[in-house]
Amino acid sequence: MPHAKKELNPLWALLAIPLFQIIASIELLLDGMLGLVGRLLHGDVISSLTGSKKE
Repeated sequence: MPHAKKELNPLWALLAIPLFQIIASIELLLDGMLGLVGRLLHGDVISSLTGSKKE
């Protein structure tokens, strides 16, 4: 198994940074979507689109 470990190490080094960036971007996307859904549920987005003020 030490030979396989030596073969995978360069591959892991090449994939580690893009993999981290993909995971971080998915996290930001989910955070934005959950924030938007939360604001929709509280009526902030709908009231801002229609121009009516929340009481």
